[in-house]
Amino acid sequence: MTKITFITSKKLFQNSIFFFTPLMVWKGLLYQENILIDIKFYENLKLDHSDFIFIDSKVHRDILDSNFEKVSNDFDFFRKKSKYIFYCDTGDSSCWLEKKIFPLVDKYLKCQLLKDKNLYKTKMYGKKINSDYYYRNNDIKDPKEIWSEVLNDQEINKLDLSWNTFFSNHNYLSPLNYYMIKYFKKNLLFNQLFYSNPMIKRPNDFFVKFSDKNYYPTIGWQRKKILKIFKVDNSIKLNKFKYFNLMKNSKYCISPFGWGEIAIRDFECFVNGCVLIKPDVSHIRTWPNLFIANTTYIPIKWDISDFEQNIEYFKDNYLSLVNIACEAQKIYKSHTNNSNSGKNFVKRLKDIIS
Repeated sequence: MTKITFITSKKLFQNSIFFFTPLMVWKGLLYQENILIDIKFYENLKLDHSDFIFIDSKVHRDILDSNFEKVSNDFDFFRKKSKYIFYCDTGDSSCWLEKKIFPLVDKYLKCQLLKDKNLYKTKMYGKKINSDYYYRNNDIKDPKEIWSEVLNDQEINKLDLSWNTFFSNHNYLSPLNYYMIKYFKKNLLFNQLFYSNPMIKRPNDFFVKFSDKNYYPTIGWQRKKILKIFKVDNSIKLNKFKYFNLMKNSKYCISPFGWGEIAIRDFECFVNGCVLIKPDVSHIRTWPNLFIANTTYIPIKWDISDFEQNIEYFKDNYLSLVNIACEAQKIYKSHTNNSNSGKNFVKRLKDIIS
């Protein structure tokens, strides 16, 4: 029996829950495959020996820079309890990495990685490939200018792909799901019970519901550009029910980059049966691969130059484009509600630890 201990923060950040959801849901199936999963909270931590320890990046998020000595001591303790230590970076961006962590771990796992790993050998403005793009092409600067740290070959070899954060409940019951996990340590709402058929009548053309506030200029530029095109005021926040009701009544969902390339909105779109329109993500690897250009989503250029001119095309050709939403939802379901969903995840986890 192979034992994997997953250590997360007691604060239970959203991305952390999304990340460890499949470990909870398929714990029994993993056990049948001789993999024992033990989820621990960092506070008041008591550890037995494990074959692998997976550390959620959120555990040390608040002290990584201010008290790295404490972080290092923790990893020394983890090393005494396990032969292999894997760092699970549950951040949004494919490029934002914590270089100081690499010497402490055997693998550095990301939910999404750049296809061209050599790009990690170059400095990127804002520690993000999209921030770097707007800095270099549009001369946009952030108030606090930061650059990514260059990785060497040894560090790059430690990089590996984990799984993305779509393994959770992304419908209007998601707040209830969060409550159940936080207080009862149970995820009983994983199976999506509220899919919307893409072929239903949808009175609205575009779902454009996101904020451009509280983002660095290199992050917010794309969002501001799209909101300006649609002349939308998103200052009024909708509750989950109204939010999803509006989405399922829309033909298309516009999903710009945020702190990372992939947004929870993308998965909500698949559940609600909209055609997803988002900036091209062909530069990243993620698992499962739900982002296939013109098959599961419609890619647009990062500078949005090809979007406004195609708005009328999207309106006029919805009946021929709705199949994109159908295919996206079909693939999404195959990884969550299919009889082989759990087996696929078990195989993925085995590949990571092999």
